[in-house]
Amino acid sequence: FSYNPQQFPNRNDEAYDNPNFTHSSADISTSHSQRSTPCLGSAYLGPNYLGSNQFIVLEEDNQNTSVSSVIKNIVPWTKNRIRKGFTKKMLYRKLPILAWLPKYNTNYAAGDFIAGITVGLTLIPQGLAYHSIIGLPPQYGLYSSFIGCFIYIIFGSCKDVPFGPSALNAILAAQAIKGRGPEHAILLSFMAGLIQIMMGIFGLGFIINFVSGPVSSGFTSAVALIIITSQVKDILGINPKSGTFVETWYNILQELPNTRLWDTVMGITCIILLLVMKSIGTKKLGSDEQKPTTLQKLFNNITWIIGTGRNAILVVICAFIGYLYCSMGKPPFLVIGEVPQGLPGFQLPSFGYTKEVNGTVVQEYTFMEMLSNLGSGIIIVPLVGLLENIAICKAFESCFIIFIVTFIACLVLHLEIGILVGIGINLLLILYHAARPKIFVEKLSTTGGVEYLLLTPDRCLIFPSADYVRHIVTKYGVRQGIPVVIDCSHIYGADFTAATVIETLTSDFAARDQIIFFFNLKPSVCSVFEGLSPKGFVVFYNGNELDDLLLKYVKGENIKGENV
Repeated sequence: FSYNPQQFPNRNDEAYDNPNFTHSSADISTSHSQRSTPCLGSAYLGPNYLGSNQFIVLEEDNQNTSVSSVIKNIVPWTKNRIRKGFTKKMLYRKLPILAWLPKYNTNYAAGDFIAGITVGLTLIPQGLAYHSIIGLPPQYGLYSSFIGCFIYIIFGSCKDVPFGPSALNAILAAQAIKGRGPEHAILLSFMAGLIQIMMGIFGLGFIINFVSGPVSSGFTSAVALIIITSQVKDILGINPKSGTFVETWYNILQELPNTRLWDTVMGITCIILLLVMKSIGTKKLGSDEQKPTTLQKLFNNITWIIGTGRNAILVVICAFIGYLYCSMGKPPFLVIGEVPQGLPGFQLPSFGYTKEVNGTVVQEYTFMEMLSNLGSGIIIVPLVGLLENIAICKAFESCFIIFIVTFIACLVLHLEIGILVGIGINLLLILYHAARPKIFVEKLSTTGGVEYLLLTPDRCLIFPSADYVRHIVTKYGVRQGIPVVIDCSHIYGADFTAATVIETLTSDFAARDQIIFFFNLKPSVCSVFEGLSPKGFVVFYNGNELDDLLLKYVKGENIKGENV
């Protein structure tokens, strides 16, 4: 290789470059106090730089922020936040009803009326079905189906989001409360909502970004199988003990001899009718190019109603059949039974209660005991509420492993444990990549024929990666035995651990009488290293000066390190 001046370009769009701060043969050993431009100040982050600046330690104009100044600025900061929080733009953002309500018209009302009837008739049996998954009285399924909608009218920002109970939340709640009754379920819902509100207030939505696509994909794929499994028992008319996916199927197989024939016939018939009506909804008479006749319009409207309202139609038919059988005596299939009328009184959830049987106290639960019983469900349920809206991405090889592990863990273990396993493995991979930065190694030579190694790390030097970088630099430095140049153009930050590693690295090189140079090191990073005064620490900011530095080294001239 030959020396290429373009190897050290003045890349102002990517790195800090100070043309006035350069070494020459006359000032290589100049002390820090003699510099006309000290190596302190803000690192230049170009317009194309995106990332965190948390590990950069800065001191500007030698002014330290005192506790009193922080306290003094709290009131102006609070007033500024309040002022920004009550602007018209912010109110429209937080209260979408202010934007769409003035534009509402009769056409929207007609469509919403039809959609409301269709969805409402579907939610009634759906809510009643989900209560059985959790093990609650049937009325709680109805309460959860429509109460939240009144809140979503004001704060909801997407008209297409299905709002209400879901099989996933029912399964998670069932695994969290473990049949302990409505009090635990209500407290779980209250705490989940409280956590989501606090996440919104403090801007903690970024936490969900740590749930990668493969974890989400593995979780939702496992949930699909678990939801299907949860409905099998109702179709067969049996009541197996719930548990994990594997445990539930084992219990279903154990209960197969108790299968109720007419429940199975009713369930399978409903599935077939739903598929048939869905297919009917796609049928149309006439072509799009020709104007349809009155008969064609009538037929197309009927098929559209059948396809769109198939769930509601089936609910009405099955409810009528159930009513007829109940009026004639005991029906051949299981029915929900009597559902209490009206709504319960509005009140806070129970933060402790006493369970009684025949007037005798059986169990007392305090608030902390109830939280302990809910376990990790308090954290997982609100996060899953956000997770359901994450798009699933295609996975590469390493991501596929995460997908498989999450998928199997969610099936074998409880759902909240399974997703924690997937997130944990994903975080371990993130930490691994943080601890193993890419380092490009090149063997080059100057125009004077002096060979040197150029090593270019691709990211910040922080405590997980510092020892690894030191190992790579030492490994190639010892193997080649020639001067080493570290291109620091991509090192936008460092911490104290990295500074100690650099101090050890320069000391090791000095002990071997081997020189090491740092090119284009940011002033803010220099300030981090400065406190430890590393031995033989030489920094240069102009690639053309490398010839002079290496020539002095070859001639055996003393190159004193700079504590910049």
